[in-house]
Amino acid sequence: MMPRMSKRPTPEWLRPRWEQKTKETAARVQEAVDQLRRQGRKITLDAIRDTIRSTCGVSISTNTIKRNDLAYQIYVAHRPRPRVSCLPDPGLRQIIQNAPAEERHGLRSKISRLRRECKDVLVARVVSLESAAGKQRDVENRLREEILRLSEP
Repeated sequence: MMPRMSKRPTPEWLRPRWEQKTKETAARVQEAVDQLRRQGRKITLDAIRDTIRSTCGVSISTNTIKRNDLAYQIYVAHRPRPRVSCLPDPGLRQIIQNAPAEERHGLRSKISRLRRECKDVLVARVVSLESAAGKQRDVENRLREEILRLSEP
């Protein structure tokens, strides 16, 4: 359930009118949901809004549905299951689990940002990183050899 946005108390002289509008909105949402179900259509906020506009001639905003507790409960009860953000690759899941707690949020943000990148860009980054890592290994090996050569009597 969405929390009320305003902390101000409802003016008493407006309470009956607001309660009536709230009930009307919830009834319209229920009617739209019923119609969408009969038609076998997906129940989304946009579909509900369009159905209300076409059947009742009333334009209703998404925020009106979200802020009306009863209307929002009707929508939530009938909407398709929300997609769960997942990390399909166990490697990504493990990276996040092994990260310190204070770094996890940043890591998730980085993963989300990288998922929006084009696949070719990511492939180019991986190839360049592998090349840089190979060069770094070569430098480290030469330094080890130099240390061993200098430390021999």
